[in-house]
Amino acid sequence: MRWLLLLKGEPELPPWGEMVVEFNLTAEGYVFGWRTASVDMPPRVQDLCKRAILQLAPFPKWPAEMRRTVGSDVRAVRFIFHLNAKLNTP
Repeated sequence: MRWLLLLKGEPELPPWGEMVVEFNLTAEGYVFGWRTASVDMPPRVQDLCKRAILQLAPFPKWPAEMRRTVGSDVRAVRFIFHLNAKLNTP
């Protein structure tokens, strides 16, 4: 939802595409080790993707069952943001 709100404030975006990002998420809800895994998008789109995640951090702490399932206090996350002119317009 944050991604869609950020897109509404951007007048000049590519009509379509994907932005792949990777980061680490801690059991306490913090994000670190951010990097973009795709380079075909303009820096402005990369910044929007980063803001869409970081502005919501920290995320809720993991429950004990999730910590057991992950087996660690840190999890690598790969997320894909999609641009689609038909879907992203207000």
